[in-house]
Amino acid sequence: MNNYNHLLVLDFDRTLTPVRSILFIAEKLGLIEEVTRILSLNISEREKSVLIAKCLSGVQEDTLRSIAEKLPLRPWVRSLLEWGLSNNFYIVVVTLAYDVVVGSSLKGLPVNAIYAPRLRINKGIISGVDTGSFTPIEKTPWCIECGLCKRFIVKKLMNSLQISKESTIAIGDGLPDTCVFLETGYSIAIE
Repeated sequence: MNNYNHLLVLDFDRTLTPVRSILFIAEKLGLIEEVTRILSLNISEREKSVLIAKCLSGVQEDTLRSIAEKLPLRPWVRSLLEWGLSNNFYIVVVTLAYDVVVGSSLKGLPVNAIYAPRLRINKGIISGVDTGSFTPIEKTPWCIECGLCKRFIVKKLMNSLQISKESTIAIGDGLPDTCVFLETGYSIAIE
């Protein structure tokens, strides 16, 4: 049933793209001060995700997609994804960035699945984040309580795809990615 021998788990912000997507978007929408303030708060990542999505409320989905399509990707992204595809990797992006942003930015690239918090969209207008898209948390001593627990998702994927730790590669840049690194055989940290 499973045609994949390997799993490639990729972070998005500051890994596939050299910038934090929400800051790139906030600057274009004139929301940079408010988003920067929210990011500096001493609250969980889940709470930050909800508050930032509230800042995006009222923005047209098409506008957000148009901005996301302009997010810069690192020059090696296409080559990496094509390498993974040709070597029988199931390729997933697991990120704290919103689904609309990541999907628009990676449109046309060989990715099997994207795991990201889903924005609520009503008649083409963003109205917040769907907290129902958040996952349970697999705690670590450094847990920052992300809306999507990357560790939880990777463990579930490895189990459902029947791919071993030794056949799994993770690439990321930050604290949430170290949780993934605990579960994978090979880990690459991006500066």
